[in-house]
Amino acid sequence: MTIFFDAFISYGRADSKAFATKLEARLTQLGLTVWFDQKDIPPAVDWQHQIDNGIERTHNFIFIISPHSVNSKYCLKEIELAIKYNKRIIPLVHVKSPRDKIPTIIRKLNWIYFQDKINNFEASFKQLMNSIRKHADYVEQHTRFLVKALEWDRNQQQTNHLLIQSERIQAESWLKVRFKKEQAPCVPTDLHCEFICESTKNANNLMTQVFISYSDKDQDIKDKLSKTLMREGITIWKPETDIKTGIDFQAAINQGIEEADNVIYLISPNSSQSKYCQQELEHAFAHNKRIISLLIEDTDIDQIPPKISSLQFLDFTKSNHEGNYRLMAAQLLKELNQDALYYEEHKLLLVKAIKWLSQNRNSSILLRGHNLNYYENWLKVNRQRLEHPPLGLHEEFLAASRNQQHESYLDVFISYSRTDSDLARKLNEALQLQGKTTWFDQESIPPGSDFQEEIYRGIEHSDNFLFIISPASVNSRYCAGEVDYAQTLNKRFVTVLSSQVPAKMLHPGLASIQWIDFNRHGGDFYPNFSELVRTLDTDREHVRSHTKWLQRAREWQQSKQDTDLLLRGSEFSIAQQWLLDAETNDKQPTATPLHKDYIAKSRDAISILRKREKRRLVILRLSLTLMSAAFAAAVGFGLVAFMQWKRPETVREGHINALSRYSLALRESNQEFDALIEAIRAARQLQKQIRSVKPETEGLVRTALHGAMSWVREYNRLVGHNSWVTSVSFSPDGNLIASASKDHTVKLWSRKGKPLQTFKGHDGTVWNVSFSPDGKTIATASQDKTVKLWSLDGKNLQTFKGHQRGVRSVSFSPDGRMLATASNDNTVKLWSLNGNQLQTFEGIAAGYRSISFSPDGKILGSAGSNNTIKLWHLDGTSIATFKGHKAEVNSISFSPQGKMIASAS
Repeated sequence: MTIFFDAFISYGRADSKAFATKLEARLTQLGLTVWFDQKDIPPAVDWQHQIDNGIERTHNFIFIISPHSVNSKYCLKEIELAIKYNKRIIPLVHVKSPRDKIPTIIRKLNWIYFQDKINNFEASFKQLMNSIRKHADYVEQHTRFLVKALEWDRNQQQTNHLLIQSERIQAESWLKVRFKKEQAPCVPTDLHCEFICESTKNANNLMTQVFISYSDKDQDIKDKLSKTLMREGITIWKPETDIKTGIDFQAAINQGIEEADNVIYLISPNSSQSKYCQQELEHAFAHNKRIISLLIEDTDIDQIPPKISSLQFLDFTKSNHEGNYRLMAAQLLKELNQDALYYEEHKLLLVKAIKWLSQNRNSSILLRGHNLNYYENWLKVNRQRLEHPPLGLHEEFLAASRNQQHESYLDVFISYSRTDSDLARKLNEALQLQGKTTWFDQESIPPGSDFQEEIYRGIEHSDNFLFIISPASVNSRYCAGEVDYAQTLNKRFVTVLSSQVPAKMLHPGLASIQWIDFNRHGGDFYPNFSELVRTLDTDREHVRSHTKWLQRAREWQQSKQDTDLLLRGSEFSIAQQWLLDAETNDKQPTATPLHKDYIAKSRDAISILRKREKRRLVILRLSLTLMSAAFAAAVGFGLVAFMQWKRPETVREGHINALSRYSLALRESNQEFDALIEAIRAARQLQKQIRSVKPETEGLVRTALHGAMSWVREYNRLVGHNSWVTSVSFSPDGNLIASASKDHTVKLWSRKGKPLQTFKGHDGTVWNVSFSPDGKTIATASQDKTVKLWSLDGKNLQTFKGHQRGVRSVSFSPDGRMLATASNDNTVKLWSLNGNQLQTFEGIAAGYRSISFSPDGKILGSAGSNNTIKLWHLDGTSIATFKGHKAEVNSISFSPQGKMIASAS
């Protein structure tokens, strides 16, 4: 814990030791914490380091003027450091000294006189205390933020040393304080300003208010401008810190422009001839950025880019004169503040849209609810702007958001205290980029709505309840209310530790949950975020089903248990199996009493309906049997008399009617597939008798056939391959489809059938295609003996070579870190994603057709052309062999719980 001092006493021992001792005692007596060398320099330590550290952490620097102190090199060092840190300096005159020996900055300040036998000590001491107490809060924050800034600077300006949450907000407010009618007690240092602005930028995911386009030869004026802007709390994109190692330079520059509200262009002969500056300007114009031009050096008009020369510019050519510089800087600040909200919103929506586009139109990034309504109104108001209007991309993104399919369920509800807004916002954006749909109050609550009702609805629709733990959130009654409600619904709790809190302070519903500590890994966000994603992805099907069936149960409950809302047919079977698995395997979260009651009542309703239908079907079957017998008898008798020729046809028509009615009855009892079979039988009989049946009979067949077909519907047809399609795979979020073909290509499609990408690179039939668990990469297996790994934009990331014959199947491990491949060369191979071969499995004298990981990733299942299935440990040990098929086994799949295996032959 950092110890701060109210005052640091700097003095010359030869003249003022006794006075300094007396002064320290009086200040301490009044409850002040004083740094005093006689008490605060322990033995055997670096005394200069102790002094420097004391000055850093003191609020007021008291300099006792005497002949010895003004001539002391040690006192001079202390004064220089206090001046460097912009400390509030309070000079006390103890012994009169030559004025020209006193440092200039001390000479400019008002002195308090403590001369022995000349001044009254108590009166002077009262003046001193008044000075210390004046604007004490502002001065104390100056010290506190300085110590934090120095720590950040000494640690290579690492982001984990920046201010976050409530402390950042306090610092931003402090930096904006202005003393209009009096002199400031102290002013922020340049380091203060940079540190606070970098903290703001970090909280905003590195988005800024200003991008400065300049030539390297104009670095000095650029640095001066940056310091001026940061002193006003304006964030700036800086190439030296914002271009990360290993990132494409031009891509980083373009991103910096896209993520800035404004572009400031420094006009000079150097920048006019710089190709980099011209590229930056082109990118800024292409994205309708506000460009503010500053003429920093006289430049030939013909050298200035035409688009820039037509703009009004601010004249900074005389910036060497401090008065002129301040005047033009004020003009620049006025320009930046004008219409600032529009340019910020223009940027925020643009950044979202670009991310959506770069992620193959990832639907989880689209706007929803209040956020969508807000920006649709923003677009209406600003569409006709003459300067820097919204882009076509803005409109396309909003249109896609408007037309997106309504999400019945969400992945994550984020519960947090306002002091944790930075982390909550960052988590929300990162989760959306991972394809997770989120409920986040800043985006999800429309104005004028019932706040509490919207929160409850968000919790109900979310699979996971994510709670950010901090002292503020555990003491918030609003957060506690959200936890209480989630607990009544048996939601899965996932906790993220932002700041340490005693375990006893945690809500009982959270106390037993293992939190994910976001302070680990040096506070680096992404390693900790990866652990969060793995947690959210655990047992996703169970958690989604928990939400789905609970929602259905609540609708049933709220409709006064309307029997029409009970589960039927396959839905009931799925729900009943889910509940059985949950209870048998003790799955978390557990089913609520409402889940159980709803499924039980559905079971009872189905039982009653089946009994009723059973009686009805007995009657229909009897009718059908009698008519069939009559038909058989009519045919058997073989009557040829002309007057009786219609009788067998009448019997056949009765048979068709009975089949149609039987189909309709089966459909009403939710036996859709059986209903379809009987309807097809009736239709076939109708085709044979079409000329001699009554219209009513034909209508009954059509009714049965249409009714039976109503649940069988073609969703889409994807056309584009030039040969057979050999394999199809959905992305984990269900929004993309990948298809493999004998035409040597793989194609990526939207769910609506729009072709998005064609992957070319294989020299033979592509037999199999598979998405990675995170949906970001695709693996393909080919007859050309290779497996390839692709990004969704069609880039070949890795080629796996090692098989001696065609590769028939490829599968990702559940954690996405390994690939398994099956080949006609009689082997199965295990690979790391960088192409290293980890293991080879041999066990049959025939080719392998299919490969699959168990849900826990610990077992591999393989299907072979020798009619068998084999299970393996990942170290290559054979576990079991299954025999039973009469021909080669083409496909194998584990059940979600890993307890069963399905095989196709």
